[in-house]
Amino acid sequence: MLAYKHVVLILLVGSVIVISLAWVLAFLSVWLVLALILLNLAVLFGGSFCVCSGLYLYAHCKGADDKKQIAITFDDGPNADATPGVLDILKTHNIKAGFFLIGR
Repeated sequence: MLAYKHVVLILLVGSVIVISLAWVLAFLSVWLVLALILLNLAVLFGGSFCVCSGLYLYAHCKGADDKKQIAITFDDGPNADATPGVLDILKTHNIKAGFFLIGR
């Protein structure tokens, strides 16, 4: 796996190469130029939308298959109405949980 500090440099150099190729090959076909640019954009945007691809940074997307564990995130919280209910359910079933909070 690539060292992630080099990924941005590789993507930048790759983009420059693709755009340079497009410029050089522009006299052959406008469609070839568009195809190269669209391919470059597809790779860059694809890495943004497919987080588990690990294109930009490593993302922990799946745990070990032999363990019965799940990870759930709540992006809109804590909420005074909903959070106590979630905590009660976790406590009832003796489920360990980790919470990450930012802000006030």
